[in-house]
Amino acid sequence: MQLFPEKIRKFWNGWEIRILVLSSLILQILLTIFGSRRKYTARTWIKILVWSAYLTADWVATVVLGNLATSDGDSEDNSHRSGNEIHSFWAPFLLLHLGGPDTITAYSLEDNELWLRHFLALVVQIGVTFYVFLRFWSNSAFTFMAIPIFIVGVIKYGEKTFVLRFSSNENFKDSLLSDPKPGPEIVKLLKGNIMENLQEEDSHLLVQAYFLLKRLALFFAGQILDYNEEATSYRIFEEKSAEDAFNLVAVELGFMYDLLYTKANIVYSGFGILVRCFSLFTSTIVLFLFSFTTSFHAYPAIDISITYLLLLGAVALEFYSSILHFFSDWTKLCFTKGADKLLSISILFENYHYLCWKDVNVALQGLIFSELMDKIEKHKEHHPFSLNATGHKLRAQRGDYVLEERYNMHPDMLWFTASEVFCPSMMPKGFADSRYRHTCEEPVNFFESKKNEISNKNSSEVRQVLLEKELERSTVSNRVNSHPSVFLSGCWLGKQLQLLESKDDWDYEKKWKMISEVWVEILAHTACHCQWNAHGQYLRNGGELLTHVCLLMAHLGLSDQYRVFNSYFVA
Repeated sequence: MQLFPEKIRKFWNGWEIRILVLSSLILQILLTIFGSRRKYTARTWIKILVWSAYLTADWVATVVLGNLATSDGDSEDNSHRSGNEIHSFWAPFLLLHLGGPDTITAYSLEDNELWLRHFLALVVQIGVTFYVFLRFWSNSAFTFMAIPIFIVGVIKYGEKTFVLRFSSNENFKDSLLSDPKPGPEIVKLLKGNIMENLQEEDSHLLVQAYFLLKRLALFFAGQILDYNEEATSYRIFEEKSAEDAFNLVAVELGFMYDLLYTKANIVYSGFGILVRCFSLFTSTIVLFLFSFTTSFHAYPAIDISITYLLLLGAVALEFYSSILHFFSDWTKLCFTKGADKLLSISILFENYHYLCWKDVNVALQGLIFSELMDKIEKHKEHHPFSLNATGHKLRAQRGDYVLEERYNMHPDMLWFTASEVFCPSMMPKGFADSRYRHTCEEPVNFFESKKNEISNKNSSEVRQVLLEKELERSTVSNRVNSHPSVFLSGCWLGKQLQLLESKDDWDYEKKWKMISEVWVEILAHTACHCQWNAHGQYLRNGGELLTHVCLLMAHLGLSDQYRVFNSYFVA
């Protein structure tokens, strides 16, 4: 019994390769355009689109190469042989597609760990393409036009494998031990000693961000930094406004995203630039040769059209990538000395190269930055030479510093439960997935049980019903440590905050000022206790506020990775 009618099977057998080749081209266009946009936006539709295209692209190209390798090459039908001849010309383009665009090499950090699998696929697919190439070898122009495309495809597929290997966890750590300056070689050569010894006049944002990138790479790799590293980073930030500080952190994280998820480490090297120039030149020349040397009447019109699309697509994608490279932060960094015309033009594109730090308003940035600096300055007044000696105490505070020092309140309230939590993997140990799940489930169950009671109430009245769930303080204190959900504690906290305004020395503004200050302290505690690997994962979703705060704290000296090494130098 045939699953599909005979007409459908015949149609698919005749059009399978053509449809899949066009699909492969479309997927490359989508990945090129949208592959790096998740760097600065967290829109769901972009994540789904990139995820789908990333998982499908290699599969489609591999299937087409397999079909080309098993197609009938010995047919005596001239039309069939001419079709196979032009189809074989498509094989190098599929190898080029397998190399992927420069804007995305890995969808997640786990993809970098699979570099050895990609290397095996590289060897196999090059072999299959070469087999197709030899099988349909002839003296036609197609054979000779395919050779340079094949060479470019091999190089770009090799680049992808190399970048995945470089960005894998172990190799990334090893590279830091041998090379203290992460980033493309051409940037290191052009910037020279500036990257090693940041001069006072080098106040340009990109220069400072690249200088700090070394620290971020070491943090990410779990390495220990010495006291001089901390002091230098702190001097860069101490005179900055909150907006400038967050701006600098955003650009720095943008550089790290490029190293982890794109071909930046090769693209901006001398070799990478030569490959891109050769690829654009080759694609353009082959397009012209195809247009003027091919006998179009000898081949099916649809195959001629598809070949044109492949060639035009290759030229257009290379040209588009070149524009992105020219206006990228890496290129602007190379020309920060004596190329301010370039910089004034590229500032038009600046928003497309930062993480979504602009989603955080300036007032919130100011609050976070001022709270961090206040902690450090207060500590330095009493212990001017031992910030790292007691840095652990500063990082461990979860609202108790604000409550005790500023409001003379005992920090026995469970403030941690009052914050929205959408990233349980970034929470400190102890706030496990199971507890997170119970906390999400309990409000749903509560409102379901109160459905009749709140059906005709407005939002203010519903909130009051929620607060009535609050129990006596002693009861809550006894249950909070054993109860899997923190919903009950959150209700109790809300009730206590409402009662504050009834006190003589309290008002609405003072209450919300205290809430915001405690929240910032909890945010800082959460940020610095999250693993760097988790921060790296969320870079592909536009970046999390926790990541920005964590890196800012690290540059200000509030990191465990200074503590161990520096303890030898602290009295």
